[in-house]
Amino acid sequence: MSRRTKPTKPYRVKKAGIKDENIDRQILVLHQAIAEKLLRQPELLPQVQHKLAERLEQGQISYGAYIPK
Repeated sequence: MSRRTKPTKPYRVKKAGIKDENIDRQILVLHQAIAEKLLRQPELLPQVQHKLAERLEQGQISYGAYIPK
């Protein structure tokens, strides 16, 4: 009896579908808009930092998603 083994691949096959790619694009556009707004209005930064810290405390985001300075 011979055993068949899977050949090892030096690359990773992406299994994300079109829906995942569209979601990724939407997230990127949203983050770009946020960054551009903060660059135009840096006085908003303390308010954003406060809101993120608040959400971290409430467990709405993880520490890895928001690493405070």
